[in-house]
Amino acid sequence: MPVLDEDQTGLQMTQRIAWNAAANEWVTSWQYGLARFTEDWQFIEASGHCDPETGQVVSGIPAALADRGFDHIGDFEIKDGIVHASPDSVEGDYQNGHVASFDASTLAYPGARHEMMGASTNRRDDVAIWTAIDPETGLGYGKEWALGDTLKSMTRPTGAISARCRWIRS
Repeated sequence: MPVLDEDQTGLQMTQRIAWNAAANEWVTSWQYGLARFTEDWQFIEASGHCDPETGQVVSGIPAALADRGFDHIGDFEIKDGIVHASPDSVEGDYQNGHVASFDASTLAYPGARHEMMGASTNRRDDVAIWTAIDPETGLGYGKEWALGDTLKSMTRPTGAISARCRWIRS
């Protein structure tokens, strides 16, 4: 019995699921790429897959990102047909936080990437582990994954860091 279905849909849904209102379809992420599904969850396409012959992962991370050490596509947000994803480096212990933009309708990567590193108060310096975008203002946010105490905000589409706020712990 095969571990994965023909389209490897379980593999493609291990990180994040979000609705792409611009195309009326779902976008999902997994460690090595993104995938698209129809409104009723019919598979459309994916970047990356698991080779059924060898059992090896074929990464869907674009070469322009992989060449910079990115080996993980994690959380993302969709705004106006653009996927704002948080690629990072598993091998580098998540020390390479960025936000990268993809076309939500094609999964193409046009080359837009912005650094989102943590503040010196964060011992791990990994800020782009999750992303969120305020739908009204378009302001994007990134947050550390482990024990971080900063919240970064970015304007769109330039990616310029517009503010740094400290979490208040009670």
